[in-house]
Amino acid sequence: MSVPRLLSTAIAFFAALLIATAAHSQEKPNAIEKPNAIETDRPDVTPYTVPRGSLQLENGMAWTVDKSGRELDLTESLLRVGVGNTTEFRIGAPDYFYRLGKTMTPPSGFGDLLIGVKQGLGQVAGFDLAVVPAVTFPAGATGWSSGGIDPQIEFPWQRELSRPWSISGTLGVFDLTENGRRKPVGECQIELEREIGERDDAFVEFQGFDGVGSANHSLQIGGGHKLKPNQRVDYFVVVGLSRAATNFAAGIGFSFRLDRLWR
Repeated sequence: MSVPRLLSTAIAFFAALLIATAAHSQEKPNAIEKPNAIETDRPDVTPYTVPRGSLQLENGMAWTVDKSGRELDLTESLLRVGVGNTTEFRIGAPDYFYRLGKTMTPPSGFGDLLIGVKQGLGQVAGFDLAVVPAVTFPAGATGWSSGGIDPQIEFPWQRELSRPWSISGTLGVFDLTENGRRKPVGECQIELEREIGERDDAFVEFQGFDGVGSANHSLQIGGGHKLKPNQRVDYFVVVGLSRAATNFAAGIGFSFRLDRLWR
């Protein structure tokens, strides 16, 4: 089965799952939701959804150094809205990529817009699971926009080990547009995380993206600190492990959640 066909099948399955979940959302609590403490999708996607009636805004910036030069990426804004006990609506605002150097190609510009949903699937054999279908739309500048409507689907998971340790990861497929042609890219990430007290955590992660004729592998190290139960800062550094990967990147972010905005 081709990647586009696989994505269409997965999204159709998700739509049916969403309808079934909405019908039971009044009675069935979210088994994997953590309403008392913020859980962000920075810098990685988690299987946890924001509580129903809540709005969460995640923001950040990253400094990247690779073969084409240096760039600053901001604001990395992701708006997450809890529309059900295990369902959220997601909007990823276009990032602005500021290039240092007037002759760099492509020049500074905005990226594309992302719209998607996340559906918590509950716990299976001790693993918290979710599915995150999304689509990017060509809203950005030449060189930063793919120029096409690109579907994607991710399956984040997490399992608690002996406290304070946990292991998590993401499997995904992206059907990208490159030079007017479709390019399927697979995603595999695996992370080991440790809680440090009640407010801090640290992690180390392997990131892998593989497409036709290219492999982008890197190592990421970082952590986060909860300023309040509904506010969090995060930080990370990334080191490339393959030729196609970014040589080095560092980022920091701030996220907050507003609860009980509606029933």
